[in-house]
Amino acid sequence: KMSFSMRHRASVSKHSSFTTRSQKGPFDFTHAFTREVPDSFSNALTMEPESGQSINIPRAKIEHKNYTTMLQTLLPHMKELPADNNCPDCCFVEDVLVAVPPFKVRASQLQENDSSALGPHHDFPGMAIITRPGAPSRQPEVAPIREALLEVGWPRRLIHEIQAPATLDGGDVLFTGSELWVGLSHRTNQAAIDQLRTLLGPACPVHAFSMEACGKSTLHLKSVVSLLDETMLMCADNAAGRSIQAQAEAKPALAGRFTFVNVPDPICSNVLRIGRTVVMQKGYPKSEEVIGPLCKAKGLSLNAVRMGECAKADGALTCCSVLLHVPKQK
Repeated sequence: KMSFSMRHRASVSKHSSFTTRSQKGPFDFTHAFTREVPDSFSNALTMEPESGQSINIPRAKIEHKNYTTMLQTLLPHMKELPADNNCPDCCFVEDVLVAVPPFKVRASQLQENDSSALGPHHDFPGMAIITRPGAPSRQPEVAPIREALLEVGWPRRLIHEIQAPATLDGGDVLFTGSELWVGLSHRTNQAAIDQLRTLLGPACPVHAFSMEACGKSTLHLKSVVSLLDETMLMCADNAAGRSIQAQAEAKPALAGRFTFVNVPDPICSNVLRIGRTVVMQKGYPKSEEVIGPLCKAKGLSLNAVRMGECAKADGALTCCSVLLHVPKQK
């Protein structure tokens, strides 16, 4: 059998038959995937199973419906996958798919001999990477994703899958507009980092962050950091958030490129940015006092949605959707 590296060494260069859609930045999405809350949601995995916080499933479904309705007002296309009661965590669809949108590669990211692998003007064509979740009980969740991608027009040649022994949760992956930040966590391992680097090549660098340094209670990278815009990150004002900030500033390729804003409520460090709108968790006035003025200064609208039942299963706003900018096929 061919090795993973051999099969995917030329993964970007093979995609020259595809072009990017016109795109202003990493927040101009064309589609979103969500997945319904299953009746078995009370059995979802949690970092603190002894916390005593029981999930109210009818309320969770209402909150999720409100979330989906909100997305429908912000995006031209929505696709909601049906729940699978055999997969209690399936509504956290972000973890099963990493959708890297088309983007223009920064010249500083490429050596002279790297640019030949890309399209005209150093365009990265986009790539959908179906993950292999770190919790074995969640691995069946990936089954409907390839079909969903093809249904919305994602080019087949731009779809790849993470292979064993690698494990990857999408909640550990943050796209900044020109690279991926990936958390090495309980759910995502070094083999996944290696495969991402092989798939994406030098056009889309992959930077690894140790989640072990963040403490045992932090599930994913995006549990403590998310993107407000291309240069500003919302970061939990706790030891985990400060660890991610310190790790970023210690990397020569990242140092000085981002402003980190400390958010007092860790759950509110996970925001959803779609076009000119930012969405945050509802019911956290101290964090809204931080995020609200930033949005106003940048000309962004701020919406708030309550997802308290999902939070009981360690879910944040980005967990419940995958936002896509579907590449255009020639």
